[in-house]
Amino acid sequence: MNEMFMMTTKDHPYFKICLKYCEEKKSFFAEGKKYAASLNIPENDFGLGSSTFAVKNTPAYQEKYKGLVKLDGDFLTFKHNTKIGRGWKLKRPFRPMPAIDLLTGFGGGKFREQLFIFQDKLYIHFCHESAIILPEGFIEIKASEYYSLIEKIQQEKLACISI
Repeated sequence: MNEMFMMTTKDHPYFKICLKYCEEKKSFFAEGKKYAASLNIPENDFGLGSSTFAVKNTPAYQEKYKGLVKLDGDFLTFKHNTKIGRGWKLKRPFRPMPAIDLLTGFGGGKFREQLFIFQDKLYIHFCHESAIILPEGFIEIKASEYYSLIEKIQQEKLACISI
């Protein structure tokens, strides 16, 4: 497995794409909270799919929404043909994926990536089976630098945006 650690500044277009995604995701979940509140569903009892609204799978919700929901893991997802299902119209924003968005010659296959923003810099850790070419405008950093930064953020409880 090949891996690369890289970073770029807030002036890079991909930084702006990631920041926009974070803002859209925050707005998406804020709207979900409003919608749940309009249905008298507590904040901790709902979930949002890519385009679906759901509640926790509890006996109380199973009884209350019988026939309107379908089981989806730990949640009961409202069917799209129900009033509540149709009432939720937003689609979850698409998370940036450096493998697809940035890497030239990415041939698919299994990969891992971790992205976060800290102090106006975007950090990316990427692993893939094939060789990784550093995208334009990014600076390669050492793994030790990357992990020590994560450790510092966690220990000092510093503000960081996970993507």
